[in-house]
Amino acid sequence: MQNAYLPVDILLTMKQEVTGATTGNRMLVASSEFDRGQQESKNLTLQVVHIVDENFRNRAKISMSVVQSGGIAEIFDSLEELIEAKVASGTILANSTCGRPRDLLTRLRRANIFLPLILFAEENLSTTQIVRAAHEGVADILTWPFTGDDVLLSCIYCQEFMAGQSDTIRRREQARNLIDQLTSREREILELMMHGHSNKEMANLLNLSPRTVEDYRLNLIKKLGVGASSAAIRIGLEAGI
Repeated sequence: MQNAYLPVDILLTMKQEVTGATTGNRMLVASSEFDRGQQESKNLTLQVVHIVDENFRNRAKISMSVVQSGGIAEIFDSLEELIEAKVASGTILANSTCGRPRDLLTRLRRANIFLPLILFAEENLSTTQIVRAAHEGVADILTWPFTGDDVLLSCIYCQEFMAGQSDTIRRREQARNLIDQLTSREREILELMMHGHSNKEMANLLNLSPRTVEDYRLNLIKKLGVGASSAAIRIGLEAGI
């Protein structure tokens, strides 16, 4: 499944351009231009951060630092509580202990929440873990301890990136949400359909009867909420499978 975001090396380069920050501990770089400084300060104060962490001490420290930096902090002790609140704007900042990135994003998509997800970890993650998280759709990763400015600058980067990619990302996330409803066999049938195989060819490849393949095909079309194989294939392409 393709990632809805860019590769991690490009993300890090874009982050430097958007925030004027270096990788690792990000710092707000003072600008010699007064207008730019005013705009950057305005951007910081506009950020809403939804903090998800079962550790109330972490939540308190992070929310206080965000507010002191001019942002708005909303706290949740679990992803379920955030989903129940039906948040519609801002950026989600979740402790990496809340679950695997792919699982967290899947639960958010199923609840029709398409906000940027930033993970934070209390220890340095390996390069492999960072790359995997980026490929699974995490917008950014922070390492504790960090400042309120670190969080808000990360939010600015995520929001500016998604503003330019919002339509594409939303369509892909909605398509993935639909694909997640399919069984492994139905998904296998869809992938073969995307490669142009007929029912008879799929039956031979999967050692099934053509009638059984047709039943799977009709069922997956129904689950995707479309009326034809071509529309199901389009959803598969948008999901990046």
